[in-house]
Amino acid sequence: MSDTQTESATANQSDGASDANDIKEKLAKSGLLSGLLADEHIKKTLLAELRDLGFKPPLHHLAFRLITSTASKSESFIGKSITSRLAAFIDRQPKLAGLLQRLINIQHGEKTKDALKNSVLTAITDGRTVDTSDINIDSATSLETMLALYNVQGQDKILNAIDDQTSTLIETFRQDITNAFQSDYAPVLSWPETAHRPQNLGAFDRVKYTSGLDELYGRNDEITLLHQFVGDLSLCGPIFNFRWMLLTGDGGTGKTRLAYDFTQKKLNSAIWDAGRLSIKDLQSASNIAKWRPQKPTFIVIDYVASQPKETGNLLRNFASQAKHYDFPVRVLLLERKADENWLNQMIPPNGDDIMILNHVFGHEDKNGFPIPPVDETAIIQMMRGRFIKDGKTPPDDETLLSAAKKVDTRPNDSGLPRPLFALATADALMAEADEDSQSNTEQIVVQLTQEDVLEGMLKREEYMHWRPAAKDEKGVLQRYKLALALATLQQEVLDFNDLASKEADYGATLARYLPDPPPDENTHLILALSGTGTFLPPLEPDIMGEYFLAKTLMEDIPKHRHTFLNAVLEKGKVGSVITLLRMQQDFPQKIAEIDLPSAMQICNTEQAAYTYSFLAPNYTTHYLRSNAIPAANNFLNGIQGLTNKFPESNRITLQEAKAVFNATNAALKNGDWVRVDDMLARLDTLRSQFSDHPEIALPEARAALNVINAAGEKDDWVRVDDMLARLDTLRSQFSDHPEIAVEKARAAVNIINAAGEKGDGVRVDDMLARLDALRNQFSDHPEIALREAMAAVNVINTAGEKGDWVRVDDMLTRLDALRNQFSDHPEIALYEAMAAVNVTSDAGEKGEWVRVDDMLARLDTLCNQFNDHPEIALYEAMAAVNVTSDAREKGGWVRVDDMLARLDVLRNQFSDHPEIAFHEAMAAFNIINAAEEKSEWVRIDDMLTRLDALRNQFSDHPEIALQQAMAAVNVINAAGEKGDRVRVDDMLARLDALRNQFSDHPEIALQQAMAAVNVINAAGEKGDRVRVDDMLARLDALRNQFSDHPEIAVEEVRAAVNLTNAAGKNSDWDRVGAMLERLNTLADKFGTELVLSETNDDQTLTLEDMISYVTGILSLKPE
Repeated sequence: MSDTQTESATANQSDGASDANDIKEKLAKSGLLSGLLADEHIKKTLLAELRDLGFKPPLHHLAFRLITSTASKSESFIGKSITSRLAAFIDRQPKLAGLLQRLINIQHGEKTKDALKNSVLTAITDGRTVDTSDINIDSATSLETMLALYNVQGQDKILNAIDDQTSTLIETFRQDITNAFQSDYAPVLSWPETAHRPQNLGAFDRVKYTSGLDELYGRNDEITLLHQFVGDLSLCGPIFNFRWMLLTGDGGTGKTRLAYDFTQKKLNSAIWDAGRLSIKDLQSASNIAKWRPQKPTFIVIDYVASQPKETGNLLRNFASQAKHYDFPVRVLLLERKADENWLNQMIPPNGDDIMILNHVFGHEDKNGFPIPPVDETAIIQMMRGRFIKDGKTPPDDETLLSAAKKVDTRPNDSGLPRPLFALATADALMAEADEDSQSNTEQIVVQLTQEDVLEGMLKREEYMHWRPAAKDEKGVLQRYKLALALATLQQEVLDFNDLASKEADYGATLARYLPDPPPDENTHLILALSGTGTFLPPLEPDIMGEYFLAKTLMEDIPKHRHTFLNAVLEKGKVGSVITLLRMQQDFPQKIAEIDLPSAMQICNTEQAAYTYSFLAPNYTTHYLRSNAIPAANNFLNGIQGLTNKFPESNRITLQEAKAVFNATNAALKNGDWVRVDDMLARLDTLRSQFSDHPEIALPEARAALNVINAAGEKDDWVRVDDMLARLDTLRSQFSDHPEIAVEKARAAVNIINAAGEKGDGVRVDDMLARLDALRNQFSDHPEIALREAMAAVNVINTAGEKGDWVRVDDMLTRLDALRNQFSDHPEIALYEAMAAVNVTSDAGEKGEWVRVDDMLARLDTLCNQFNDHPEIALYEAMAAVNVTSDAREKGGWVRVDDMLARLDVLRNQFSDHPEIAFHEAMAAFNIINAAEEKSEWVRIDDMLTRLDALRNQFSDHPEIALQQAMAAVNVINAAGEKGDRVRVDDMLARLDALRNQFSDHPEIALQQAMAAVNVINAAGEKGDRVRVDDMLARLDALRNQFSDHPEIAVEEVRAAVNLTNAAGKNSDWDRVGAMLERLNTLADKFGTELVLSETNDDQTLTLEDMISYVTGILSLKPE
């Protein structure tokens, strides 16, 4: 940037507001600063420059916010006034125009982030030195400044810091707010209050997140993730203005507690409006599109599966309106698991899904971020805390942990109990000790079960709170317990006024088991049950509620439980479905006792029947995963009975088809082909009932695809052809259904894979023809196009290995056509990149450098178009590695250096991408190998320097470390042959450092063993016993640690044999005997059949051969 340009740009601003607006528009179009302004150095420098231009603190933060809003193309700043506000600032501060003009004029041709950063810093300061030592870049500062504009009480603080002209500007801001904002549209956010007297809590309330009894243990990483989710509040832009994230985890893992603590204790309440959006308020948020946040807003939606459509509408509105927001909005969704049923309702593939997913954080798709279990230390801490809080001495840590493990019968993959069960266990241990002071904790733990703990909680709650409030009238309590069970089953607050129709809703018999509608004299009992007035909420935590529901059904109304369930399910409440699904996960034995299939037999309403059928896919999958085949069959038969009872209901039949599809998959995994055929026949029957219903046919198409995959692996082409015939039938019947067409396309791709491996070109061509037909019919369908791209890549792989370039070129032509039609489709571009890498590898091996260059040009084109796509960049890195390997074997150092330059560009752009860094490490290793052959030590040292730099940046990356270890071994070989002991010792030191850091990594250990053997060979020839013994000690240490690693054992065999040869020549029979002893020890561990190597004539060399060989040498020892 020249001084003349800067002066001209500054001078032009004096012409008026039109030029100010021109600068603003150019800034918005630059597309450069949005990401760079997040850099801490740039931010501090820009704030300092704004301060020096006359924007007194805190106004410099406000000016910074205006600039970032414009650069990120955020269309609104307090209404739609950003354009006039920035223009007004420029008019009042002409020097600001010069600063902005310099930023606009930055050349976009800079390749690296560092270069861009330096350009931005130079533009900001105009080459001067700027003092940033007193600049505070707390990201909340600019938000506080803006919040003061919304808050009349904060006006004075700002007005005192700025001049009269800016004061007028602030008043204009205030007027904009008054006109634009309507608080009626704001979401209602709240949390239940933390208990004021936790010592008086009931058994269930003691394990709620609002108990106030416990700290949040073991969630530091998740708190950090949520802070990252919140982000740097000084930034803005459509994507940043709105983010959402889904956290998943089993019930009782502490998801809600995490969200509660973060929003209540970690976020600054003076800045953030944060809390939970209740289901009721979510349903009523119909005008949310008109809302404009007054301050940063953090919304938590729990149990999102119960309201997926409403949640999806909320996300859609936020995503579409984010460009108008002045403050960031964050939405945290909580659910047990990401299930396709509710996820597709929340974000259906209707075009808006891409817009919504553009705002997701923490996970790449809508499937969420599973929070890991809390660790063992945290579990023990929270249990000990309970004892200490009650003034009791806790048992030892092992006793506490073992007790919690016994109680949580469905722990996570790590085998650790969930926090909810750990706390319940601690309370149970204390309660048992209080009842029987003579028993010790260890005895209690031995006898403790989950049933004991949950039953104990239920009894303590009932006897200490419910019964006294019911005045010991058992009939009254029983009726209210069933009302609580009803609320818990439906997962919604029960209004006792709704029980006015209880006889019509539940029948005369069940009506007697429920309370009468108001007025009622049992106010105290309602309060004891956590209700208020005429409202009774579900029992929480939800796991405890599920247990209570099961107990109430089985003990209070055992003869009427099925009638009760059918009556409740007839209402069609989604909460009932979710409760029953969760009970299947948490208490499968209780669900078995309740016996839903028997309830199905007496079900006489279609709505209740549909609810049971909706459970079928999940229930059957759960049973089949645990290999409970009879239970799965029982449930499937129950659904079949409902299908027969309501033959006109396509929605019940559809759910049965989904359940049968799941059963087909399970049978395939078990290799049970008889059951597979049975399930396929059942799918045929279901389809025949609704011959015009494509959604019922779709599970059969998917089943056929899965059968093709399994049969293809077994070369069962008869079955493959049978499934293709099914797909042909389905396609003929539903010729315009794109999803069935996609399944056929997927089948064609999978068959191409299997047939290509067998060299069945005829079948491959047949499948390609099928794909052509599908593409002709669904020419604009990106998923089918993607399948054709996948097929083309697979054919290229096979043909390239054979050198069939005609076929390769034909597939490349297909990819060209796809890319021309779907030019902006990143996945299709990704497959073209994969194809280019594979062709590069095959052509490079054959010395087809013209073809290699053509593929590199393709990759260049892809990288230029998708310049921020790390996976496409990764494929270019892979191609560079392949070319490096092939070219160095042929001595093409110029081409090698060209590939290194490519890798440098990629690494500069994607500096934090570990896989690209790993491929640079691979290239460095390959070059070291080639350079060793020519003793090019300068090049070797250059590559070692590269590896050092990569290791410094990615110090915890084991694969990069392995490349450095492999390189060290090869350098030891080459340096050893030259007698360069200094270089050998340097490489040994590198290996020691790697082994110290990655002490449990077997491959790095193997490299150290190989290095030790190579040093032993060279030292043995020179008679350097000290060095030999040092290397043997290394081998001993490795074998002691990796006692079951056969490859390390093979290296020790090599060392022993080589030392035997050297010792035999020198008549060192003691050492020969010691080597034989080593070999015999290895034989005891690995057997004498341990294979050491294979010869060209397919002969194997075994440990037994080496023992015989060394024994033979030892036999030469004189008597």
